[in-house]
Amino acid sequence: MKLTPKIPLAFLLLGTTLASWAQNNPPVGCVTSVTNCYMWFGPTNSGAMSYDATNICVGGGVTPPSVVSNLNFPPFSFALISYSNSCTATNWVTSMPVTYTPGPLYWVPPIPASFPACGVYTFMPMENGIPSWSGCPVLTNFVGNGGNYGGDEFWVTVLQGTVDAVDWVSDYIPFYSYSADYNGDGGTTTFSRPVWQLSPAVNNPVIQPANTTVTLEVTINVCPAGQTYSLIGTSSEAGLCFTNAIVNSTGSDQTEAVRATVWLRTNLVDIVSAPIYWFVLPQGSSSLCYAGMSGPHKIYVTWADPSTYGGNTATLKRIDKVCTVAHAAASEAAIGNLIGPQATSGSLFGGNSIFGNPPTLTNAWAVLDGNDADCATLSTLMKQELDLLGAADSAVKLVYARLGPDNSGWTGVVQDSPPSTGYYVYRVPGNYSTRLGYVAGNGFNNYEGCCLFQGKYWMGGLGTSRTSAAGVLHYVADPNTSSTAHHQCYYDQQNQFVPYPNPPEPTY
Repeated sequence: MKLTPKIPLAFLLLGTTLASWAQNNPPVGCVTSVTNCYMWFGPTNSGAMSYDATNICVGGGVTPPSVVSNLNFPPFSFALISYSNSCTATNWVTSMPVTYTPGPLYWVPPIPASFPACGVYTFMPMENGIPSWSGCPVLTNFVGNGGNYGGDEFWVTVLQGTVDAVDWVSDYIPFYSYSADYNGDGGTTTFSRPVWQLSPAVNNPVIQPANTTVTLEVTINVCPAGQTYSLIGTSSEAGLCFTNAIVNSTGSDQTEAVRATVWLRTNLVDIVSAPIYWFVLPQGSSSLCYAGMSGPHKIYVTWADPSTYGGNTATLKRIDKVCTVAHAAASEAAIGNLIGPQATSGSLFGGNSIFGNPPTLTNAWAVLDGNDADCATLSTLMKQELDLLGAADSAVKLVYARLGPDNSGWTGVVQDSPPSTGYYVYRVPGNYSTRLGYVAGNGFNNYEGCCLFQGKYWMGGLGTSRTSAAGVLHYVADPNTSSTAHHQCYYDQQNQFVPYPNPPEPTY
């Protein structure tokens, strides 16, 4: 048989002798072949991933890890090829080496572009061995060692947090929701707790004294359970920013205490309205997961703890009034200068101030509802407003006129209330049927009711102040340049001017 150029190639390929080839070389149409991969081996190095776990937020996606140490296959695999002569029923066999190389990385199940629900998800990294000859099988391989399936699992923890409620811990003063008028206190109807709630919707105002730190209890649901996280609150108000310690999620509603790092306000009366944006920070992660917004929270910032002594109830209408009037006051003196003109000026109210005839009001707050008032009632109103702001040491004082021991002058006498024996304790010596007072345009006055605060006597009904009792009497009793309506006199001689002392006069 004549050899063709294909014979040496076949010899090299099949590794047979010329004799065996000639002996078994059948006529055309008699040759069949069966190809088998006789032996193959898995990788000696299963590879490794760049990282194996991550935390993300609901709706986010991940950058899958990459292979940092690739698969490595031993060079021992080979293919076994069998030939048959169907005409003579003879067979012969040859072999050829087969190498394996790693294919592209893929995941089981496939990693989605985003994760719409919270939970813990696992994915298996796969990198198959691809044979150099198609007759051998593709080898399925898990990358890495360990895992539930023999490889390195990639864990994705998807967190979702929802803030359901916020309660104010640092507003321990009872705050009543009554707002129909100033006189009423609404009984025992305080604002409901928690002060903010997602569903059903609740958003109540609170009272927070200046120079104090806001403390909250936040009800939050973090999914999935068993995750460690920090609760973060951010706001445009520095005093409403929070970070709590790392805690574990239960998978259901749980209450976490948070405390701001700075005071809400320092030495300032204010009304703050700001929302708080809440986030969950998984441990070991820099990705903040949005957990919702609470508020906007309306906070009445008083100077100090409101004083509710004597039934001076902190109602919404009253607190809103005093914080509005004293807004931006940065000292107690400034509070008095803002509250004084408003509370003691009778012209600002709907009624007519009636001096010398005390009204039948049971509560000085009723003045703000348009009722008549005298000087003592207006001074009491100022004190009650200052008390609700936490401004200390205000007092209602009654300033009387009295002649000196030698009848040559007068002094300002200050009483906390009218004397129990009547006004006649200040009778004129030698004339016990006559007492000294003044006329101020609407009849004889025994005294001027004042609110003494920060060294100033705020005069009820006049809306201004003086720094001494004598100064008060000068203001209300000195003759007017255009009229004799204002002057000091005896009760039974209202048209007669009582002389003033020569300098120096008393200053108290």
